[in-house]
Amino acid sequence: MRKSNNKWRPYAHEQKGAQGVRKNSGLKSDGDAATNASKGKTAMSQNKKSSRRVNPVYVVIRKFKDLWAAYDEDMQNTKTKRATLNMAVRLCPKYYSDSFRFWQDLLDEANLLLDSKRFEKACSAWKLEPKAVAEHLVCEGKATLNKVLKEGLENYGQKARMFTERLYDDSRNLYSNTGSETKTPENANSSEVEKSA
Repeated sequence: MRKSNNKWRPYAHEQKGAQGVRKNSGLKSDGDAATNASKGKTAMSQNKKSSRRVNPVYVVIRKFKDLWAAYDEDMQNTKTKRATLNMAVRLCPKYYSDSFRFWQDLLDEANLLLDSKRFEKACSAWKLEPKAVAEHLVCEGKATLNKVLKEGLENYGQKARMFTERLYDDSRNLYSNTGSETKTPENANSSEVEKSA
């Protein structure tokens, strides 16, 4: 269906060249540049697209979904899902230089669900770990995440019961406080005394 104004027409025969300059852009092409300038119309202002920022996590999630669909159902488990997410990150170097940054952004998106008391109640009623379910739901996409936030986990269905293991594997203990102690003068002195004894 054609729009009534001359700003944009999505028909291939009306477009010209690889730059996407349209034939009928509302400008006079008879060399009457003064008339066009007085109206304030330029080719650049007519053809400029509005850009929309997309969250890079969901760019990787889209790539992940394409890769994930190729696996058989018997191959689809949490370990394979984790590996496929890491592969999708490597296939999108424009957005993430390493997988650690991706995982941090994914956990930030999961925190949107974890802030919901209704979500936590539903997880506890089904005896599920809320962090694990939230991470898997982020991998389902932004629309699913928003639907669960708006309508609750109960409306998502029984599929949520499969999300038992966490996707983010903190095997390097990057966030644990037990592995790293801050050295204070008292700690440093006491450890030196123990070594000398």
